Amino acid sequence: MRSLVREIAAATRGRTGTVLVIGYGSTLHSDDSVGPRIAEAIAGRGYPGVWAQALPQLVPELAEPLARSRAAIFVDAALNPPRPHRPQRVFGLLRLQPSYIHHGGSLHTSDPRALLALAQALYGHCPPAWLLTVPGENFALGETLSAQAALGMTQAVAFLDRMLGARRREKSMPERRVSSTQSLE
Repeated sequence: MRSLVREIAAATRGRTGTVLVIGYGSTLHSDDSVGPRIAEAIAGRGYPGVWAQALPQLVPELAEPLARSRAAIFVDAALNPPRPHRPQRVFGLLRLQPSYIHHGGSLHTSDPRALLALAQALYGHCPPAWLLTVPGENFALGETLSAQAALGMTQAVAFLDRMLGARRREKSMPERRVSSTQSLE
């Protein structure tokens, strides 16, 4: 994971351009809301050059802002039932490559690799991107996070603060933030 942290730091620090933080998941399904919650927390920090978006699902309209961005970090919940006597992951991190994934004609996708491929195909560029996953155990209807998801959220936000906060100290950049209730434009 250390090499991924170095990659993210290199892609997000001291450079011009926007870094996207896209948190997605259903805010009505307990732990599935951790992605949007993290994006909202990052949006509230006011980091220069960071555009945080909280969405219920990934949509093709994200391809254009992705193509214009310097880097992208997708944030989602992952099913990780508790296993007694085994260490639990606090959050996971994966480097993403563009990959077309067919979703049976649906215009909505839950795979960020497909959005990266769409950005590349339509606009000729896709940024370096990572998927940050926070383990959850309760995806039933509700608005409360499980203890596992709450801990993962706290640690993931702290991690993103370390990665994105250095941008504020290095160089002032124009800020562009959008909440979950505003349009992408």
